[in-house]
Amino acid sequence: MTAPVDNASSPEPADTGAVKLGFPAIEALQEASLAVGWDGEYRQIEAGQLEASTCMRQLGNVSLIREATSRRLEVAMSSPEDAFTLLVSTSGRETTVFNGHGVHDDTAVLLSPGTEIHSIAPAGAEVLNIHIDEDVLGSYVRGMLQQGSRFETRGAARALKLGPDIARLRALSTCAMRLGADAATENDLEVQFIERVVQGIEFADQAGRKECKYHRLRKSNVLMRLADYVGENLGQRLTLFDLCNVGNVSQSTLQRLCQQEFGLSPYEYVQARRLDAAGRQLQIPGRTMTIAQIAQEVGFNHTGRFAACYRRQFGVLPSESF
Repeated sequence: MTAPVDNASSPEPADTGAVKLGFPAIEALQEASLAVGWDGEYRQIEAGQLEASTCMRQLGNVSLIREATSRRLEVAMSSPEDAFTLLVSTSGRETTVFNGHGVHDDTAVLLSPGTEIHSIAPAGAEVLNIHIDEDVLGSYVRGMLQQGSRFETRGAARALKLGPDIARLRALSTCAMRLGADAATENDLEVQFIERVVQGIEFADQAGRKECKYHRLRKSNVLMRLADYVGENLGQRLTLFDLCNVGNVSQSTLQRLCQQEFGLSPYEYVQARRLDAAGRQLQIPGRTMTIAQIAQEVGFNHTGRFAACYRRQFGVLPSESF
């Protein structure tokens, strides 16, 4: 398990940093993301009890969320409609790939407002989300576009090689999370965040470098199609042929891709998605469906087998999940 984000010395923002265990950890992550405009869901696809923590901070037109998780997660979301989002690894090593772009020691990923993302966060992933209001960063971006920039203002993901500046962003975020109610320091940090993101965009655009190798982008597209199809057909019988057809890949390619990106076989991935969906149903307040009905809805015909699989995945029985 990864160590939780250290919020011990943080004043006001620390109340969002409590460690959550089990399925409620998914809900905690989604609530934190929803608070700054993300729309979508986290899915636990690795067996074992999930531990997750979040820490948030607002600095004027800049919002920060730092997330830490202990199990492999699949994330399907839309970035905030009114902000640009910079995704940075807080650990320094590559942790998560967003739409084929990885965040690691010197590279971050910038999302334009309203970008649809699909990502796989490995166990132990720690990611910093930096959101900057579109009105603030948009004026600079529009100036770049007038000068022939290839930067896209809506629905695009872009890799930014920030070099040493990325360490400065990590240090700024740590300072911000521990900051007291000092308006002058908050304003200074806000300006520094914006300046460094602007510099990163400008450098990446001038360099004219490829954002990602073709094969990595293609793999990301295959995984997105696969994730959407499985989510829409959880209660149906899904064969390997069906999944290969959706991804337009061979069986061997699909097997290898799922193992590389999910750490699972295609069958195990489908089962993990079914169990994740069942967990969400079990958490609904005042639900009227029985456990057996929920099991059948997500593709399990035998309640006993469902209970055993659910316990292996989340560490508790379905009856203990609410």
